[in-house]
This record gives sequence, C-alpha cells and structure tokens, in this order.
Amino acid sequence: MNRRHARLLILAILPFAGLSVAHAEGGCPDGFYPLNTPGVAGCAPIPGYGEATEDAPPPAAARWEDRWGATVVGNNGGFGAAVDMKSQRAAERAARAQCLKTNDGKGCDNVSTYANQCVAIAAGQSIATTEMSRSPEDAQRSALQSCTRQDGGCKVVYAACSQAQLVR
Repeated sequence: MNRRHARLLILAILPFAGLSVAHAEGGCPDGFYPLNTPGVAGCAPIPGYGEATEDAPPPAAARWEDRWGATVVGNNGGFGAAVDMKSQRAAERAARAQCLKTNDGKGCDNVSTYANQCVAIAAGQSIATTEMSRSPEDAQRSALQSCTRQDGGCKVVYAACSQAQLVR
C-alpha cells in the first residue's frame, strides 16, 4: 500500500475511531455529567462521586427477633392462645390467661409453646393433638394425621404462626 492510500484509509477510519467506547449519560464517563451550556461540549465531574467517607457508618446488618406463640387446652374444654410474643414466658402467660377465662379459672396447665414457626391443633371425638412446623400447611397436616391415628372425626380447630421478625 502506498502512502497516499494509507492516508486516505486513515482519514476514512478516523471519524469512526471513537465509536467503540461506551459512555454513560450524555456521552460522559461514569462520575461525570454533561455540561448544558449552549455551544460548549464537555463533561464535568460529579461532586463527591466515588469518594469514600470515613465518618459514614457501615450498613446495618439485618437483625431478627424471635417470636413466640403458645396454646393451652383446658381440662373442661377451655382454650387459650397467644401469637407473636417477644418471649416464651409472655406467650405462656397470655395463652394461660385466655384459657382460664374460658375454663372456669382452672385446669389450664397443659401449655405448648413454639418459636419462629407454626402450630396447629386437631381435635377428634375424645382427644386433641398439637403439632408444630415451619409452614402452616405442614403443621395442620401433621396435627390431623396425629389425631386420626388415635381418634375419629378429627379436624383442625386452630392454626397460627409466630415467625421471626426483621427489626434491623
């Protein structure tokens, strides 16, 4: 190729030479914004872009709190339940208090507690069974199966969940 052809080739390619470079907004690279001055083409730096601040706190880690639930089946048909309590003791107290109101103030000592999961109670003709699981469907299925192995006419009479809560 002679010199003349080489010059023509360079002149033909030169306008397309910068097209392969990708730029952000308005043709400016990351960290810059296009100038909006008529007749002036260019980019200006975004103040503070990419600077790490030493006094900025690190992002907070996710923090979960346990949530408790409890059920109580009284001797004379009374029942009590509590969900989404912050402690096992609070859940037991709330469920027992509710049971005592519906069970003539006595016989509410059979407390079942659970944390960060679900509970279901299935009752038959003469018994009631309580089962816990991570999902409400699994707890109900387990309670019903457990009840029907021991009694007839079983059906789910109570189901609830107390799942851990994100408190950050």
